Order: sequence, then C-alpha cells, then structure tokens
Amino acid sequence: MNTLEAVEEFLLAKRAGGRSPRTLERYEGVLMAFCTLAGGRDLDGITPRLLRRFLASYQERGCTAETVLSHYNVLRCFFNWVQKEYRLAHNPMGAVDRPLTPTLLPKSLTPAQVTAFLEAVKNTRKPARNLALVMLMLDTGSRVGEACGVLLEHLDLDKQEVRVLGKDRRERLLPIGPETVAALRRYIEGRKDGLPCVFVSYRGGVPRQMSVRVVQSLFKRISKTVGFHVNPHLLRSTFGSMWIINGGDEESLRQMMGHTTYAMTRRYVRLRVKDLHNKHSQFSPLAGDSDRRKDDDHS
Repeated sequence: MNTLEAVEEFLLAKRAGGRSPRTLERYEGVLMAFCTLAGGRDLDGITPRLLRRFLASYQERGCTAETVLSHYNVLRCFFNWVQKEYRLAHNPMGAVDRPLTPTLLPKSLTPAQVTAFLEAVKNTRKPARNLALVMLMLDTGSRVGEACGVLLEHLDLDKQEVRVLGKDRRERLLPIGPETVAALRRYIEGRKDGLPCVFVSYRGGVPRQMSVRVVQSLFKRISKTVGFHVNPHLLRSTFGSMWIINGGDEESLRQMMGHTTYAMTRRYVRLRVKDLHNKHSQFSPLAGDSDRRKDDDHS
C-alpha cells in the first residue's frame, strides 16, 4: 500500500476512535510532512534510515528535543497501527532509537509574577472573562484545551467543582477555590450570548466557544505588558510546581493534572528542595562535620 493512502486510513481510524481535533491535527501535520519526504513510496519501501533522516531534519532546523520526540511518537503510533492493520512483517520504527530529551525541572512563575500577571489580566479588553479563565487554569492545573472546552453544565459553583475532559476523553472532577468561584460567577452572570460553553469569544460580532489559539494570542499580548513570557502551559506547570513546593502529595497532583502515569508527576516532585536540604543536613557524610571539628579544636 502507498504510504499516503495508509496515512489517510490511519487518520480516519483515529477520528472514528474519538481522538481530539488537536491530536488529529498533530498526527496529520507530522505524517503529511513525512509523506513528502517519502515521495510516494509504498509502506514496504520505508526504511529506518528514511525515518532517521526525517527526525534529523527537525533537529537541524533547531527544533526542541521535545518537538523531535513528539514527531517520533507520532511515527511510532502510525507504524504500530500499520503493522497491526496490514499485518506487516517488519516495523521500520523498531530500529529507530527514541530521541534523547534533557530531564529538566518544570518551569514555573514566581508568586510575584503570578500577582503581576493577574493584575495585567484585569486591564485587558475582556477582564471578567479573562480573569475567570486564568484563575481556573491556575487553580486546577487544567490544560488550555480542557479549560476552553468546559461547558456551563460542567460547573457546580455551589459545590466548588468543575468537570474537565482531558486527553483521550478522560473526565476529571476538580475542586476550585472560592476566589475562582467568585470570578466565574461574575463573568457568567454578565453574559448574554446563550451559548452552552463557559468561555466565549467573538469574531465579526458572532459569539463562539473560545479556542486555544485565541487564548494563546491573549497570553502573548499580556506577556508584552508584564515584561516576561507566559504561555498557557506555564500556568499548568506553575500549578504543579506550587502544589509540590507547598507540601501537596504526588498522588493527588497526578489526579488533579490528569497524568496517566507517575512519570510526568515525578518531574514536579524533584522540586521538593526543602526536603532535600533537611535530609542532606541529616544524612550527608559531612553532616555534623563542622560541629565535630569545633569539638576537636577545643580538645
């Protein structure tokens, strides 16, 4: 089978399987770019070397290690599906090593930056909506797509709860604090558009559900105002970081952020520097060494 035809069948299968529009868009972007490089080859003509050339081309363009890994994961997902669907004897991705990515601590806003960002949000064109959105994301650690997708029926402001639909359509019921509830209530009570979604934007005077791209554009404008870069994911990362730094436990954080494994959650656990300092002062080979030296000096 031609590789392009297989890609079209793969996208159809994933669409029928309920993958989100953003996931489908990512699959399509990577796989169509690969088809361009493949140049009309059949599946049997795809070699590990060709796949490596494709991934290397993104490294040469200066793309981040995370981007290259994301492309690798899309290719692996596609060829695993192809092998199962068409019973291929050989999966070329099996010989392609997973790209290495640096294990970095999560980025986070400082408390002062959070305050400055919230103040800047209050001076935007739609302060009630934007403040409710930002506070919801900061208070729950929700992804930007999850926040944009919240419906009015998903909110229970009396119980201080919100339901979000995460990756692979997994639902989470999350608590929200009283300040976030107040911000959401102020915004919702002032709306007159009649749409079922919580966050609404306008285009040509027509109301519609707020999109991820609208939020990204909003954050770029606010970043220019405050003088430091903030994107929607940084709010999620800030939530996770502050949760751990303030003493929250790993399992609760995993549930709040919707991680399916502990691998992502443990990135935040490494931020427990206070615990490390305390343990270091107790268990380092040199712990208490200065006191022993003082005793030796006086003996």
